Amino acid sequence: MSPPSPTADATSHLARNVAALRHTRGLTQQGLAASAGVPRSTITSLESGTGNPSLQSLLKVAHALAVPIDELLAAPRAAVRL
Repeated sequence: MSPPSPTADATSHLARNVAALRHTRGLTQQGLAASAGVPRSTITSLESGTGNPSLQSLLKVAHALAVPIDELLAAPRAAVRL
């Protein structure tokens, strides 16, 4: 079995991160879409890992979530317990 491609990894990270950040901020998909100025279908496709988002869409979503764009694409961090 071959390792996942960098594109597949980035898509998976993006899907997981957008959903997690949205939930953390208490936003619905519609609420995030409205804040970002994108259709709800864009948020749905980001969170499901389908589609091919534009850089412009990613920048809008990152801005609406108040995070740098690289945080949307970053590998998940290990949970830290205090």
